[in-house]
Amino acid sequence: MNFLYRLQESINRFMYGRYGNDSLNRFLSAVYMLLVVIGFVLRIIVRFSHSVVLYRIHYALYIVSLVIFAVTVFRALSKNHNRRIRENDFFMRWWGNWQPYFHKQAQKAEPKMRMFVRKMQDPDHIYKKCPDCKAVLRLAKKRGKHKTRCPACGKLFEVRVLFGDK
Repeated sequence: MNFLYRLQESINRFMYGRYGNDSLNRFLSAVYMLLVVIGFVLRIIVRFSHSVVLYRIHYALYIVSLVIFAVTVFRALSKNHNRRIRENDFFMRWWGNWQPYFHKQAQKAEPKMRMFVRKMQDPDHIYKKCPDCKAVLRLAKKRGKHKTRCPACGKLFEVRVLFGDK
């Protein structure tokens, strides 16, 4: 434990006065990781296909990812706070134009996530959506084909349960 404490103290002393991490660095780190994963997949494909074009694309991705990594490290270790703050502000103004789009995509995924959590917490029932009004119905988990009526819109439809009680 003493070693870890001394290591943490030495890192803290080294980082004193340096800029550190911000939103732009987190974004650059995410882009770097994405490029590394894409490069890894391309490397496997190149190994089996022996394609010169894919090899050049892989090499270009590798160079771009190294540049992004270097910029990220440079920004984190920089002592020029004013310049890094301006860069981050510029990025946040640009990112602010895209955030509503990503927020809408997250809102679209939220009901699916809630339904998944419900399924995990309730093993005795199944949850199906009405094909007409898209209301979520909680039905008994009995194997076979069943006809059910949606309480919201009154439409009669068939539900097929593959796994459940007999």
